[in-house]
Formats: sequence, structure tokens, C-alpha cells
Amino acid sequence: MKEQEGSKIWIVGGAEILDVLLKGKLVDEFIIAIIPTILGKGIPLF
Repeated sequence: MKEQEGSKIWIVGGAEILDVLLKGKLVDEFIIAIIPTILGKGIPLF
């Protein structure tokens, strides 16, 4: 995707997708949002 035309690629996901992208050195910027706990448990980011 980085070789295609366009300046930004935006991926929305959790810790599993982030782990894959970090290992591939494909993350240039983090935008972290806090989701209320009423939505249930998830996989911790840190």
C-alpha cells in the first residue's frame, strides 16, 4: 500500500493488528483513542 498513490494509510484496530504492523516497521504515527470500559474487555495495547 505504501507504494501506491496517496499520502496516508489509516488502519483502525487493536493490539493484534498493531503488533503485526510494528514488527514490519510500518507505523509512522500513533493516534490513540480511549474507548469507555462499558464496551467490554479487549487486548491491552501496552
